[in-house]
Amino acid sequence: MKLYQALLLLTAVVSAMASLLLQSPSKSLATDLHFALEKSIPNSSEGVSPKLHFSDLTHAAKTGWSASDPKRGAAITVWGSGFEKTRGDSYITVNGIKLTMDADYAEWNADSYDVFFLKRITFWLRGECENGVGSITVTVGGKTSEELPFSIISGRICFVDADAQSPGDGSFEAPWASPNVAVKSLEPGDVLYFRETASPYNKKFFTGKQNFYLTRGNSKDGLADAPIALVSFPGEVATIDTRVSEGESPLAGNFVLARNYWTISKFRLRASKTCLFLGSNDGERGHGIRAVGNDCVGCQEFGSGTAPIATFGSNMSVLGNSSHGGRTNNKLDHAIYISGNPSVVKGVELGWNYAYDNDYAEGPMLVVNHQGNRIPPGRSCKQHDIHHNLIDCTLFAGRGIGIYSMSWDQQQGETEPDRAFVFNNIVLGAGWKNSPSAAAIYCLNGKASIFHNTLVNCVENAITVGGEDVLSVEIENNILHVADGSGYIYLVPGSKSLVIKNNLYYGLGAGPSVDDQRIEAAPSLNRHLIPTVDGPEVNASSANTGVRTDFWGKPRTTGSAADIGACEYDADTRLAN
Repeated sequence: MKLYQALLLLTAVVSAMASLLLQSPSKSLATDLHFALEKSIPNSSEGVSPKLHFSDLTHAAKTGWSASDPKRGAAITVWGSGFEKTRGDSYITVNGIKLTMDADYAEWNADSYDVFFLKRITFWLRGECENGVGSITVTVGGKTSEELPFSIISGRICFVDADAQSPGDGSFEAPWASPNVAVKSLEPGDVLYFRETASPYNKKFFTGKQNFYLTRGNSKDGLADAPIALVSFPGEVATIDTRVSEGESPLAGNFVLARNYWTISKFRLRASKTCLFLGSNDGERGHGIRAVGNDCVGCQEFGSGTAPIATFGSNMSVLGNSSHGGRTNNKLDHAIYISGNPSVVKGVELGWNYAYDNDYAEGPMLVVNHQGNRIPPGRSCKQHDIHHNLIDCTLFAGRGIGIYSMSWDQQQGETEPDRAFVFNNIVLGAGWKNSPSAAAIYCLNGKASIFHNTLVNCVENAITVGGEDVLSVEIENNILHVADGSGYIYLVPGSKSLVIKNNLYYGLGAGPSVDDQRIEAAPSLNRHLIPTVDGPEVNASSANTGVRTDFWGKPRTTGSAADIGACEYDADTRLAN
């Protein structure tokens, strides 16, 4: 795989490539308008349906919580919005059973660490729930959300508590004291709840340089219809930290997880380098892993290029996590890193994650990088979906979302990669002054569809596309606001098969002429980056791009057409500019 020589030469040759820039004007301008995002969820009027986005567990047992309450099952958490502050007469329905008692709930409308655009509900399954495949919904004010898939299966409900005074047997009444014993004991379908402890879980519980090094020989694979899950106990926060006790060797990370079909959810993770290393370097292990609702601080020191959350397998989901506090000041580090060999069935889904307060110099916060032989000959990169994420580069400059390499190098007979879909993301303040390639979103290899994103306060350029290894890129229905820079869209030499249309441009004057359906106007965004009723982006979207909801979960196309950008205008939302 080539190392994209064109990209490395961009800064030196930028003045000679003015004719290749899809931007206008060519000189640097700046706008006085900057957008600020209020860190809260918009309050919807009565009659608006609540939204469910995802759950931590997708399969679990409906009984076996404790000896004193054997008909209570696993504790499940769902994330979304519109739940109301107190439950009142609202309820969850799971596999045909309405949960209407206060005792059914561990928390209602709780914060999800610092991911301010999500709320969560945690409830217990009951023995009356129907076995097999079913669903979860929430009903608030007589309005019911869309369904999340969920299955009742056989499995154990287990507990670990490092503060326990005896070894224990894994039950609620006698939790295991040793995380090593607990994790080694797990079988497909089991859920292990970690109790909050006086001090973090900061030991090396297995071999390796992590708190948990889970691979062949010390743990089992889950199954697609019977995953294994590690979860913080409901209503508590289990902290796993690489800062070990005095006299012990320092650790690099919290988890290396090279087993199939596991879930890690709701932990507070603190690591010098990587919190969650998911899969194996060759991509042959770690399929079906889900990382859900964790709070991650990593990359406190530079290693060889990583991220607090890094994926190296197929069919993975990274949902509702925060990645913040990175301090390496090195562009090879990132907030979330998709790498390895995702060539089996599906790629990686990154959704509803929050990346902020990260100092990685020019490095992208979310990046796809399968360069070299990470995907072996005869295989191809499967579809990645990067959506509903919030990336804030306000405190430290940096790039937003990067499709750096999908392992496409034009070898004869090579199978083309699937497309990466990048939609409904909000990116604030991304870019790198005087570096045209360092944009809020960029694609330098393979295929990408960049739809309905809101990129505001950008520095230098909003989007960069290019190079001879780009097969095709679609840029459509995005808000591109450049506050200080030289252009909106930058093309690396050799770019081809581009569709650029129906984007809104603001900050540097006229938009690029190649976008013959462009809108050149100030976006009418309020403090939640939602358009106002008379905004130029309202009902201005081009044909349906397949994006069903907006960033806040509102259905698309509620007017004559969908709106441009990540957020839809909502007449029922009580907001003031």
